[in-house]
Amino acid sequence: MMDVTLRRNLLINLTGLALPTLVSLVTVPLYIKVLGVDRFGVMTLVWVLVGYFTLCDFGISLASEKRIARALASADRADIALTFWSALWTSLVTGLIGAVILWGVAGAYFHWATHAPEALLNEVTRALPWIALSIPVGNVALVFAGAISAAERFSVFNINQTIGTVMFQVLPVTAAFVLAPTLQVALCTAVIARAVSALMLGVAAVRVLEIDTVQRAQRACVRALFGYGRWLQLTVAANMIGESLDRVVVGALQPPRFVTYYAVPQNLVSRLNLLSGALSRTLFPRLAAARREEAVEIAHHALGFLQTLLTPVTIGALFVLEPFLRSWVGQELSSSSGEIGRIMVLGVWLGGQTTVARNLMLAQGKEAGVAHVSLLLLPAFALLLWGGVYLFGIQGAVMAVLVRGVAEYAALLRLCGMRARPLVHEMAPHLVFVALALLLASHVNGWLPCLAAGTALALCNMGWSLHSSATFRDVAKSAWRRVSPRPTPDSAAPDVAAPANHEGKT
Repeated sequence: MMDVTLRRNLLINLTGLALPTLVSLVTVPLYIKVLGVDRFGVMTLVWVLVGYFTLCDFGISLASEKRIARALASADRADIALTFWSALWTSLVTGLIGAVILWGVAGAYFHWATHAPEALLNEVTRALPWIALSIPVGNVALVFAGAISAAERFSVFNINQTIGTVMFQVLPVTAAFVLAPTLQVALCTAVIARAVSALMLGVAAVRVLEIDTVQRAQRACVRALFGYGRWLQLTVAANMIGESLDRVVVGALQPPRFVTYYAVPQNLVSRLNLLSGALSRTLFPRLAAARREEAVEIAHHALGFLQTLLTPVTIGALFVLEPFLRSWVGQELSSSSGEIGRIMVLGVWLGGQTTVARNLMLAQGKEAGVAHVSLLLLPAFALLLWGGVYLFGIQGAVMAVLVRGVAEYAALLRLCGMRARPLVHEMAPHLVFVALALLLASHVNGWLPCLAAGTALALCNMGWSLHSSATFRDVAKSAWRRVSPRPTPDSAAPDVAAPANHEGKT
């Protein structure tokens, strides 16, 4: 089962991811109102392009996190500092190279591969130097974040990350409102916010690792980091392309407003990933430092725990998504986005479980297997996506994404070392609940009926989890002990002995 430390770290990471999510619920409608639907769609494509160029990290950040975690476990202070500085300087150099390349190709991409109006293209062109600067800034921030996570100092990480993320969400729309509602103003402000966030993470990383001297990169260490990172980078590249290719294809085949119709529910639904993201961030250092058998056991329990927590949340999201979109961004967007949003929710439920299997393989040195799965699926997904968008519009895109998710999960389960049959047996009842929610949600209208139906079905699922999952029962009992009042000596009957299993254990 998941130990107390893992549960505490999971709660810390979950809180750190949830707070920026709440902020985004306010800022996304403001972005659409201040910038407009078309401009918001183009800005979405800008960040997709920037995301591709974070591949210039070459897997260094995660490789350094794994190596620092093992060095901390063996108390090798010299290797901790060596790995940190080698990763930092290498990521800075590769980020600067990526910035030069992005500056050269971004203009051509937006002119030839999108349907953006000329006025918006001019705004993007004027912001290109700042967009390019975001690549090295993002690279070094990843190294800092990995170093803090390797030490399992998640409270430090999340305080800094939350402040940085809130600045990244709030400052650009504020600047656009105060100065001018242009992409140049919004994008420049976003990059400045990201740079401040990276600086905060850097100071925190140096303090956490107790590094007191600046070192040069060592060739042998850099080579070792690239050795782990080369397969990891292929995995990251394939996954990043796969996860954002839907918006790129929609932008290539549809006008910018359809990117917004697709991106708004996607941005909202992706917030459900905060649970699996927090769990993955918590588990990776532990999986990297553990022996193979122990790591498989940890991942198995974590996967079951994730299913029990994510399924009732998924059920609720399926019911309330469309009325929430209607209240959040208006009737026009909700009518175009509600149906595809439900399919996205199903994809997030499946993708969260895929993340656990992927992280187990990466932490235990099976990055080549993960890369092979991602690379083999990518061409088929691209063809399916292009055909789906061409024939069915954004509805075709979301179905293609779901098919890719099912195929990836099946392949990784076969390769990760966990026994697939028990996992499928545990997942099947939750899948039935999710399928039932998906079916019923399309026939229920209005806030109150949706809330009532979603709550009832989610409670039924939680009841099943309490019956079938020892991990969930253990967590529920622990939570109950924390919130329930403890009997005082005066309230206890003096002539009745307390049972042996109630001696104040928590």
